[in-house]
Amino acid sequence: MLAAVLSACVKPASEYPEAALQIYEPQSQADTKVASEDRATIRGIFRAGTLLGTPDLKTYVAAIDGKLDLTSETTAPIAIEPGPHALVIGYWRGSTQSPVAVRLEALPGKNYLVMQEDGELSLDLLRGPSRTNYLYIVDEATGETVVPKTPNQAEVAKEHYIEPTGAGTATIRGTVERRGFNEPYSAYVASVDGKYAPMVPETALSKPQTKYDGAVRLQPGKRAIGIGLQASSGRAVYAVLLDAKEGASYVLRQEFGLKRIENGKWQSFTVWIEEEKSGEIIWPKSDVPMSRLPF
Repeated sequence: MLAAVLSACVKPASEYPEAALQIYEPQSQADTKVASEDRATIRGIFRAGTLLGTPDLKTYVAAIDGKLDLTSETTAPIAIEPGPHALVIGYWRGSTQSPVAVRLEALPGKNYLVMQEDGELSLDLLRGPSRTNYLYIVDEATGETVVPKTPNQAEVAKEHYIEPTGAGTATIRGTVERRGFNEPYSAYVASVDGKYAPMVPETALSKPQTKYDGAVRLQPGKRAIGIGLQASSGRAVYAVLLDAKEGASYVLRQEFGLKRIENGKWQSFTVWIEEEKSGEIIWPKSDVPMSRLPF
């Protein structure tokens, strides 16, 4: 990856392939059979900072059913159809942001808000102090919580996804590839229907570990798959609504490199889903931007 970054110093953005962004556009996504008044909306909130130095806080919707929301105004309502959705929601506080993948069962005519709550402060002898943050969704009219508080760290989650048993289940697994100086790049199953995937249990010497290339069993039907993307330069979260078929075996595929978005050069993951037995592409290749290069 170092060689690619050094090369990017001299190559203009125009020489890189254009990112294949899946963009959420409410009008094109609209089901013509659903009246406009029956559609739901979702939006973020803005909370101003204080004179004591607490920075502004904004919550946002980053992606809906695998399509990126590029709305610059986080508090603007986004129209969604009634039914299940795989969302990436998050918050900005100063220069810090944290996204998570969740599942929302949207009801006709409802308006939803993305909320954030500070959690407990913990002290790690190696990493220093850290604070868990929680994201959740409420009904704007009633304040009822419709998507429960989801921590931004899988290891502190009180509940994890419980895999179904018996015949007829589907599976989905992640992939890990080593590139450059043996650096791991991975696309893995971070959550299913808003609950973090099972982890390798903690031991006396280590905390719970993510199963980067492990398979997770799924009940057939529409499942909100949270996809974690891990590179040496950082992490990202993506989410798709997968219509899991009985007995199918799915695999997350990924590539990592520099892509052009408008006039900028971005480190990006390209993600897609294949049915492992047939090789059929179930979710098309989609670029997920991670960070823009400053040169």
